[in-house]
Amino acid sequence: MPKGAYRLLYRVGRRVANGRLYGTSTYNGIRAFLRRKLVEDEVVETNGFKMVVDRDLSAFDPTMVGTGKPVWEPEMVEFLRKIVKPGWTVMDLGAESGYFALLMSQLVGNSGHLYAFEADPASVVRINKSVALNRFSNITVIGKAVSDQPGIAKFYPDGMRGALGYHRFGNQDGIEVECASVDSVIPPDVKVSFFKMDIEGSEWKALKGRQRTLRSCNSLITEFLTPGLRRTGGDPWAYLGQLADAGFTRIFDVDAMRETSAAELKDRYKGLTTREEQQLILNLYCWRAERPECVPPGA
Repeated sequence: MPKGAYRLLYRVGRRVANGRLYGTSTYNGIRAFLRRKLVEDEVVETNGFKMVVDRDLSAFDPTMVGTGKPVWEPEMVEFLRKIVKPGWTVMDLGAESGYFALLMSQLVGNSGHLYAFEADPASVVRINKSVALNRFSNITVIGKAVSDQPGIAKFYPDGMRGALGYHRFGNQDGIEVECASVDSVIPPDVKVSFFKMDIEGSEWKALKGRQRTLRSCNSLITEFLTPGLRRTGGDPWAYLGQLADAGFTRIFDVDAMRETSAAELKDRYKGLTTREEQQLILNLYCWRAERPECVPPGA
């Protein structure tokens, strides 16, 4: 069937589906089939590497593609460049498209290593393509969802915001994926220096499942999404307590570029409407107070 016919079918099908079938397995099956025929992966260059992306789903700034500048979260890119050191073993939990995994692979160099965990099978394929395209030999891609224990769970793909156990915007079917704890996957002799974690509210579960590998870590970055933490059965403030109990007592707000605390964050969230809380997504850099070399610029 010609591509033009697929586009016409896609438009007609979307109108019908949105009226009666939206969110059903029939709708998702038809949409997935048409997307495979209509939407092709694209290779973009950014941060000094090539990357395979689905431009229809990504949140990349198209005006930055090909300029050599970051196409996504330039502040986080700059922050990681100052924090991650050559020779480190690092982890990206919830690697999504592989954007930060590829960046950190560059930063640790050939003497370091990166472990990238990602639950979405389509994203895993793209990450592996990007790794091959750049001929990076220091990345291990693990196609599993990070949790506190092994098992099978529902994952809801949604581009840059796929989530385990729930869909952020509701009304969609998920796919079954394999779950694993970090400690069950990473070899016992591996000492992890740093990790970045962005798994839409499952961070507290991931922390429970990596007590061994956590002991060698001196710093980390975690997304702090309070509605997501609650929807996965966690508590935002108990999660910050987990981090403190593990020794990560200092907190730096990467977006605001200043040090903060659990008490200050709790005050900040008081009085927010549900919508305001849903829109407030923070990236928190946490480190051990006894490690002065981990103090971030601006703290």
